[in-house]
Amino acid sequence: MNRDGSVRLGPYTFTRCVYDAGTDVLYLSVGQPREAITWESPEGHLFRLDVDTGDVVGLTLLNVRALFEADDFRISIPYKRSRLSSRPSARRVQVRSGPIAACL
Repeated sequence: MNRDGSVRLGPYTFTRCVYDAGTDVLYLSVGQPREAITWESPEGHLFRLDVDTGDVVGLTLLNVRALFEADDFRISIPYKRSRLSSRPSARRVQVRSGPIAACL
């Protein structure tokens, strides 16, 4: 977590994080949660994309404790949708678990 309370994962900076210990789910968002469409990564994590722009506005990480068993992990992140496709393309990035540990 950064000094301002934000969490950076790959190219995205999330300003809010909420951890649900009962379900082991971490919710990250850019500002207040808002209307968005869901894109599921190949790893099963849920990205929230702005309906109009395709920008990432949220991320739901599932089974967070298992991610912390390693010092870092890889996750597929979406790029903006092109005008020709409603689905974003993706690339895998390495994420260090340390920055999100403060959310737990």
